[in-house]
Amino acid sequence: MIHIQLDPTSDRPLFRQIVDQISRAVREGKLPEGSRLPSERELSEELRLARGTVKKAYEELVREGVIEVRRGQGTFVGSSVQPLETGRKERALRQIGRLLDELERMRFTPREIETLVHISLLERMEKKAIFHVAAVDCNTESLDMFHKQLAYMKGIDLQKFLLHEILGNPTSLSRLEPFKLIIVTSTHYNDLLRAFPSLEERIVQVAVSPSPETILELGSIGPGNTVGIVCESDTFSQIIQNKLRDLRITPKGIETLLLGKGQDVMDFIKDKDVIIIPPGYSFQVSKENKALFQRFREEGGKTIQFEYRIERGSLLHLEERIKEVWE
Repeated sequence: MIHIQLDPTSDRPLFRQIVDQISRAVREGKLPEGSRLPSERELSEELRLARGTVKKAYEELVREGVIEVRRGQGTFVGSSVQPLETGRKERALRQIGRLLDELERMRFTPREIETLVHISLLERMEKKAIFHVAAVDCNTESLDMFHKQLAYMKGIDLQKFLLHEILGNPTSLSRLEPFKLIIVTSTHYNDLLRAFPSLEERIVQVAVSPSPETILELGSIGPGNTVGIVCESDTFSQIIQNKLRDLRITPKGIETLLLGKGQDVMDFIKDKDVIIIPPGYSFQVSKENKALFQRFREEGGKTIQFEYRIERGSLLHLEERIKEVWE
C-alpha cells in the first residue's frame, strides 16, 4: 500500500498531489496491476480530507487510465498503464502531435491552428476565472451579508436565493445544479439537505454570529430605552430580538419597521432612543434619510448597525472548499 504525504502549503491542489503520487507509484511498480486501492471514504478519512477531494482525484486517475472502478468490487490499478519511461511533458507532446496531425488532415493551415488553439485557451481561462456560488438563507439581510463578506474573493460570482422560494419549488434543483458550491447557515443546512440530497457534496454550512463590535454596541442599551429595528424582513428582526434576549438585554420596548411596507421612517424613529439597522442599505445613504438619522443622533438618539458575519472558522473552511473545487 502506498503512503500518501500531502503538503497543504503547496500551490499544487491537494487532489492533484494525490493523483501525482498514485500515478508515480503505479508507473514505478510500487502498485502493481490489479492492486486494490482504498475507497474514497477510507482514503479521505486516512488523509483527513473532504471526500469530494479524493473523489476528484480518483476521477482524474480513471480518466488517465491509471485506475479502474469495478462495480461491486472496488477500485484497482488498471491494466493499461505504461511503465515510467517518459515524463509528463513528453506525453503531452505526443498528444499535441496527434491533434496537429488530425487538424492538418482537416486542411487547417498552421496559422489557423494557432488561432484555434489560442481562442480555445482564452475561453478555458475565462471559464475558470469565474467560480459560481449560491447562497441560501431565510432573509435578505443575511444574504447581503454573504455577498459583502465574500467580496474580497476575486472571481466569485455569488447568487442569492431566499429559502422559502427554493423549498417546494419543482424547478429549484435545476436552478441550483450549475453552482459549484451552495452556502447555507447551520440553521438551515438540514432543511436544504433534505430537499436536495443529490447536492450534498456541494452544500457548505457556515456558522454566523454578530460581530464583536455589534455585541459591544448592543450592550449599551439600557432597560429604560425604547428600541426600533429597521430592516427588510421580519426574520432578521427576530434574529436581532433573539440576540438581545441571549445577552439578557431587556429594553423598555421594541418595535420593528419593515422597509417597503409604506410606514414613514420619521414617524417611526421620533419616539425611539436606539435604532438598530442592518449595514449597507440604501435608506442609510439616501439624502433624506441620511439627514433624518443625523438629526436623530444629534438629538441624543443612538444608531447601531447589526453586523452579522460568517465566523472565522467557517470562513476558513469555506475558502478551503472553494480552493479545492476551483483548482
